[in-house]
Amino acid sequence: MTNAEKMDTSKKHENLVAYEGVELLSNFSPSEFERYCDHKLSTCDKHIQFIKNYCLSSNWQGVVCEVGSGNSKLLYRLELEKLLTCGYGVEASYSRYQFAQKFKNYVASTKVKNINSDLFDLQPLQQCDMIIGVDVILQLISPMSDNAEQQLLSWCFTSLKEQGYLLLEMVDYSSIVAQLPLNDGMLQTWKKFPHSDPFEYILCKVFENENRDLRWEKTFLKRNSLDKEYSTNILRPYSKSQIINLLKETGFAQVSIFDKWCDDGEVDDNGEYIVLAQK
Repeated sequence: MTNAEKMDTSKKHENLVAYEGVELLSNFSPSEFERYCDHKLSTCDKHIQFIKNYCLSSNWQGVVCEVGSGNSKLLYRLELEKLLTCGYGVEASYSRYQFAQKFKNYVASTKVKNINSDLFDLQPLQQCDMIIGVDVILQLISPMSDNAEQQLLSWCFTSLKEQGYLLLEMVDYSSIVAQLPLNDGMLQTWKKFPHSDPFEYILCKVFENENRDLRWEKTFLKRNSLDKEYSTNILRPYSKSQIINLLKETGFAQVSIFDKWCDDGEVDDNGEYIVLAQK
């Protein structure tokens, strides 16, 4: 276990604490692990198509870093597609890092290095073709401190080679923010997970905190069990114009917004959109 994992959780931001214990290997039998990994790889179809459509060029060398890489499914999928020569997955959660390492063996990856660390404890990389931040990673990191937003964007910019890409998956939370005053300041939602997941349902309570960020309190209901697990995320809502301005202020030459991952895909009902910034 890393020093970061041993730290008193009371001293860590809620967004770090939330992912400790996620994808815990003890929750999966061997067959469940394989089925779960296969499903996760299949969910990367849209990312792969997008990267092929918009990011590959004659100077693509296949050096890719994913920030908040989780189980590293997207890096493994890039390797399987022969689009990766060297991949770095940076993940603060020790349980997710452990899962990624076993996942690495499952897919026989030889080109991905998983790093269990807080991003801000790492020096920027060099000459990356792409930095990836999916699953609202910018919106999770930004609330963690007054300068976390700029630290993250500067780290990514420095790590990229000229004409390299930063790929961000964001969510427009404006519809949720608009619903809060209509529901006494709190929105409650639920969602069912695919059968490959050890949890069957997630129940959420959403409201604004003192910084106007969204506090997302989650209850996970385990499949075929009465067990429950709890976590909280703090998410920063950005408008599209805000994120464009932030990236240009960081130094990115081109910033494009896409409402969906692929041409034949549907626009996400929850407000997902993709930001592609070129250095």
